Amino acid sequence: MLPMLSRAMRSGRARVACRYRRASLSEARTTQRRGIAEILGIPRPLFFGFVGLLLFMIGDGVEAGYLDTFMLHNGHTQGDVNLLFTTYGITVMISAWFSGPLSDLYGPKKVMWIGLILWAVLEVGLLALGLGPNNFTMTLLFYTLRGFAYPLFAYGFLVWIAAATPATMLGSAAGWFWFSFSQACRHWAHNLPGMPFRRLANWRHSGVRLVL
Repeated sequence: MLPMLSRAMRSGRARVACRYRRASLSEARTTQRRGIAEILGIPRPLFFGFVGLLLFMIGDGVEAGYLDTFMLHNGHTQGDVNLLFTTYGITVMISAWFSGPLSDLYGPKKVMWIGLILWAVLEVGLLALGLGPNNFTMTLLFYTLRGFAYPLFAYGFLVWIAAATPATMLGSAAGWFWFSFSQACRHWAHNLPGMPFRRLANWRHSGVRLVL
């Protein structure tokens, strides 16, 4: 079983790499002038993917700046909050590993779509059935399951970058990936609830995360 899975992964990886390398080589042969994206070290076909990653990760991480306080102010214990973030971290860890093999087998674009749809469905469940009625069991369920979603989107895109980017731009493209990822998770997502439009931090306005 394992040798068959290994062969399938290698075959899928080769198909993905071949497909995107052909696109990269065809672009490299063109005599068009370099655009802003190329000057910055971003592959032009993936430019909007980086923008999408930035917005997606802001939407995914924005509740981290207020969720613990929100729960503590609504009757939950510190132990409940610790359990919530622990189980979320476990599912993120598992999904992060699977994002690579799944991208090899099915292609990174399909894995990204799976992650995006899964995140949106679970986010609706978290807001409507968990945070809305202040139900800790449902909050724990949907928030934990939502941990499977974002690595499929984010790290699936990282596989796409590795497969589609010319070797001369691979280092800068990887740098832009981590720039977009870390800026969204560590800066904008955490500071969004503290901005002048603070009411966005309230769960009733968390639909903004779905728009992002």
